[in-house]
Amino acid sequence: METEIRSSWWTFAGIMLMISGFLNVIDGLVAVLRTDNLDY
Repeated sequence: METEIRSSWWTFAGIMLMISGFLNVIDGLVAVLRTDNLDY
């Protein structure tokens, strides 16, 4: 059985994508929940 070693670039890219997705979710929740800063 051959075991594949994950490349460190793939790990780095996956961690960066998870961090950016997490921050994007937080930013979306803030945009939905804070309606007092909208200009009509």
